[in-house]
Amino acid sequence: SHCLGGRLRHVLPLEQLEAMWDAYKDLPKFAFFNGGSAHDYSTRWEVMALASEALDPELEKWLLRMLARDDANNTIILLRSDHGLQGGPTTMEFSTQMEQRRPWTA
Repeated sequence: SHCLGGRLRHVLPLEQLEAMWDAYKDLPKFAFFNGGSAHDYSTRWEVMALASEALDPELEKWLLRMLARDDANNTIILLRSDHGLQGGPTTMEFSTQMEQRRPWTA
């Protein structure tokens, strides 16, 4: 399921990151968030696609809040993405098989 307590599960870590920034205002921080919104490897592509698309507006809102903070000029936010949706018949492709075996070198 992509929900937890009636809320999108990928929103919770974003809220926790923001709460950490609030709780430790004067300390250097490092945080890592791996959203995983399209990593249920379901055969239901429409479910994975909806979960991926649901992350975008939430991530945008979070970024806008973080960039509006007083400490934004002392903060680095890196965004990265990986392979996107994966599952179903695409797992038969050679490149997908290689990535699953060696994700850092494919």
